[in-house]
Amino acid sequence: MTGSTLSGHKVRKLEFHFAEALEKDYKAVIGSGGDVSNYCRAIAVAGKELGFNVHLIQYGVTCKTGVRLEIEGEPAYILPVGDPGDPAIYAYIDTFHELFLQGVTEEFTDLVVSCGRCITTSAFIIGNYLTGGKLRIHALSVNRSKTQCRMRIADMLQISGFLQLVGNGVDAEDLVSVVEASREPKYGVFCDEHLGVTTVYKKMGFSSKRKTFSHYIG
Repeated sequence: MTGSTLSGHKVRKLEFHFAEALEKDYKAVIGSGGDVSNYCRAIAVAGKELGFNVHLIQYGVTCKTGVRLEIEGEPAYILPVGDPGDPAIYAYIDTFHELFLQGVTEEFTDLVVSCGRCITTSAFIIGNYLTGGKLRIHALSVNRSKTQCRMRIADMLQISGFLQLVGNGVDAEDLVSVVEASREPKYGVFCDEHLGVTTVYKKMGFSSKRKTFSHYIG
């Protein structure tokens, strides 16, 4: 799956998710995302390219799409959203492998990653350990407290089998430092500073038109 329309790092995990959907012979997929994310666009483009009927739901909106599709005889694959056990963790382990091949572990001492659902952070912890643990990893949480992030990371490392690999006495706090990044007013919500950037952007002659979806798109 390639092309300019498939932008964003989450394309990496879609390869794993769509492979599973194809293997299990699903005819439709249900995905979700925020109204400022390019993730849903990537789901729609890749899904249609692979022959799926694509259904998108905006975060925070209650929708019984899956039930409706089952009643209509179209069972759908629900795209995981980065919870413990999500096979997409292997996509980000592969990402770390690419960094390793580029010499990042030899040229740098620290790696900083934004952290939402914690799946990328967990994958980088595993990749770093498997390549000698040369980097100090720092996760900047955009929507969770330190405690919540550490709990999610610990769950992911446990379910993936990583903690069994490294043995007793090692936990998430030993492997990553978590920093609560700015979460005001709310993740994904524009504030005055963002609007200021938009004003400058327009004065420079660029267009900032963007279409977003609301609620459910079938």
